[in-house]
Amino acid sequence: MTAPGPSGDPVRAVYLGTDPDATLALLHLPASAPSSDVGVLLCPPFGWDDVCSYRSRRAWSYALAEAGHPSARIDLPGTGDSGGSPRTPGRVTAWTDAVSMAARWLRDQTGCGRIAAIGIGLGGLVAYAALARDAEINDLILWAVPSRGRALVRELRASALIGREKQGERGPSPPAGDDEALEVNGFVMTRETLGALEELDLAQLVLPDPAQRRVLLLGRDGLAPESRLREHLERAGATVSIAHGRGYGQMMQEPRFAKPPLEVFAQTISWLGGTPRLARTPRLAGTPPGSARLGEPASPSAAPRPATTLELLIEGRAVRETPLSLRVGAQQLFGILSEPAAGSLEPVTAILFSAGGVRRIGPNRIWVEVARSWAARGVSTLRVDLTAMGDADGDERPFVSNAAYYTPDLIEQALSVLEAVAARDLPSRFILGGLCSGAYLAFRGALVDERVIGAVMVNLGAFAWSEEGAAERALRNATAVRRGRFADTWTVQNVRETAPRVLRTSLRRRKGRIRRAQETVMYLDRLHDRGTELLLQFSADEGLYEDLVRDGHLAQLDRWPNLRVELIPSVDHTFRALPLQAQVRRGVDDALARALERIPASESTEGGREPSAEPVTEPDVNRA
Repeated sequence: MTAPGPSGDPVRAVYLGTDPDATLALLHLPASAPSSDVGVLLCPPFGWDDVCSYRSRRAWSYALAEAGHPSARIDLPGTGDSGGSPRTPGRVTAWTDAVSMAARWLRDQTGCGRIAAIGIGLGGLVAYAALARDAEINDLILWAVPSRGRALVRELRASALIGREKQGERGPSPPAGDDEALEVNGFVMTRETLGALEELDLAQLVLPDPAQRRVLLLGRDGLAPESRLREHLERAGATVSIAHGRGYGQMMQEPRFAKPPLEVFAQTISWLGGTPRLARTPRLAGTPPGSARLGEPASPSAAPRPATTLELLIEGRAVRETPLSLRVGAQQLFGILSEPAAGSLEPVTAILFSAGGVRRIGPNRIWVEVARSWAARGVSTLRVDLTAMGDADGDERPFVSNAAYYTPDLIEQALSVLEAVAARDLPSRFILGGLCSGAYLAFRGALVDERVIGAVMVNLGAFAWSEEGAAERALRNATAVRRGRFADTWTVQNVRETAPRVLRTSLRRRKGRIRRAQETVMYLDRLHDRGTELLLQFSADEGLYEDLVRDGHLAQLDRWPNLRVELIPSVDHTFRALPLQAQVRRGVDDALARALERIPASESTEGGREPSAEPVTEPDVNRA
């Protein structure tokens, strides 16, 4: 069964390889028979750059398919929705193996005579390394790729430092056990991984059959590609082309502001169109198939067998993950369902919403870790992309406005996800979770739907969205900016354009505060009467926390014993530092335990159904 994408081309989600390093791949096929003999594999950058550029890479795949090129996007092991952890040893080798495996699978699935790999940053380094190990890659498009891994590591360290300075704090030291890890905008690299990257030098790797290789090097918004890499490729005998690569910076903005680099799409498609139709590049003599360490041949002897589900071992328990599509009205949404693969199933389903254009993995990939851990505890957990996020349908351009994430339409869509989940033979009691606008969807869902027994809300901005409430908080944030604190682009824009119009008089502001305070009591009373377990986690300077203090609500928490409020000592809205991530996880896991305790014993694990041997959905083909 296939589902058409926006341009009519079918998209299929599969896993390649096995636990712990199975790779999620999304295959885009042209709507009709491919008009090109060249398939394209897109290899992502690291961490926050991966998050920011995700929708652009998705659009790139659609553009390639429309031009007749089958293409596939992958998440590297230990990143995104792929298996594994960033803390597992051997990441660089695992990443290189994943690219090799995906290239072989793409060729066998499509019958293309040639495979071109597009690599951005880290993705380009490992794609080149895979080719040097005799992967079935013919040509390369490298964007912002240095010849030495240590140059990338320097850039990551600088980005980590800038990120902490932007938050107006040095940040706490890593906890015991993580003192060898580098946190880069919320994403982890261990010392072992950093060391392996620093040892990687593309100019020292032999390029197989260089005369048959074409390489396109893309600059970065006026910066020319690295000359050392260009000279190495030209000396080796490869055919090297250079293009400007305009739009890199716009692609790497915060996800809701990121713009796809359409000029680069056109450049690469034109370049690929000039690829001669040649037979598969033969394997070099004396390079037997099979796995090997970096620098040695590693092409598999048999084509990788794709799987429609991923089997994981989490905390000693078997967990199954299934990509699935959800039809909600005219929208096709996308999600990953984590379920216990054995044992009893708790009679509750958790749904995790993301925020601000970030795809289903959540801030710092925390929803992947939460979903897998909760599934190991018997709770089926769906992390989902709503409209215009991740791999869901929709035009992301209206979502530049912060207010677009708080509309009744999006609330209704979130509620429809509950209905779609309940229709799939999953438990119809719910725990909802999210950060920022995702937390807002969780709260409104709990308020409207009595099947919701718990809501986990990280840095919730408001119990009820209003333009004047948002503007008042923006003014307070502007004060924080004057004190040297960090504010995002929307905050600055909103203070300049919205606040003067909305907050014309102090009387209007006072009336708005009184109304919001009264609504807060009404909402919390309603959820207390239902017995809905609530967790509110806040970083410092969050407007809603300040409202709760100012209006006296925190002083009367005894009135709402179902509510836990946690203040985390940081001004970082997404809790990127590793100790902060750990603190958020502890609070979130405790909230799950409290919600489960509210379920009558007769409906608890003892009465839970056994997980089915087969997935409860039709996940093999998904619309992305």
